[in-house]
Amino acid sequence: RPTHVLLLGVMLGLTYPFEIPARQMMLAELSGDDLPNVVALNSTLVTLMRIIGPTAGGLVVAWWGEGWCFAINAVSFVAVIAAVVALPRAPPAAHPPPGAAVPILEAVKWAWHRPQVRSLFFHLVALSAVGQAWGTLMPAWVAKVVRGGPDVLGHLLSFSGAGALAAAMLLLFAETGLAWRVGAGGVVMAAGLGGLSWSQHWAPAAASLFLIGLGQVTQSSGILTELQRRSPVHLRGRLLGLFTMAFVGLVPVG
Repeated sequence: RPTHVLLLGVMLGLTYPFEIPARQMMLAELSGDDLPNVVALNSTLVTLMRIIGPTAGGLVVAWWGEGWCFAINAVSFVAVIAAVVALPRAPPAAHPPPGAAVPILEAVKWAWHRPQVRSLFFHLVALSAVGQAWGTLMPAWVAKVVRGGPDVLGHLLSFSGAGALAAAMLLLFAETGLAWRVGAGGVVMAAGLGGLSWSQHWAPAAASLFLIGLGQVTQSSGILTELQRRSPVHLRGRLLGLFTMAFVGLVPVG
């Protein structure tokens, strides 16, 4: 029933503020000086699954139904939990000194007074609130425009995954110039969204989705890497919390 889906959506959303900053902090602690490459490698693995996942998910929905997708997804987390449990214990996290300002406000103030960090957050807000809602519209778009079902949706989304993988691979070998890459990613994603808005057949839609995936991951991964590079250790977790709030929390607004 719709109420079940809404409840599951709320439960999933409640995990993001905990999971995303913790995972990114864990990556930072494990990677040391190799942080930019580790963030890019993480994006590469995630986006590789974005190619395989939608295609496989579309087939599972077509063959067995949506419920099996949720069940398979739930079982897959066993491997993730086992890997996290097997990691060595991290040293205690840095805490603000006694009498310090409200912790999250300290992070907001730090970001606001640094123009480059502030501009990264403004860019992220625009991406999340305006750009990322395309995924929500795709099932209806496939059904009404190209007259396709779950299998067509899965195949089309795999093209966005391919673009995201290309972006992650390019970032993996990027030693410098992340700032201009973030801006270029915005231009590429805008071109893809524009192309998708005019597409009436699956071929131009696939090309547009490739550009969307390429631009979206270039922006999000570039912003995340730059943010972690620039943030002091004692504020990094809180700044990643702000990143999560902007990157995930504003998507429903869009």
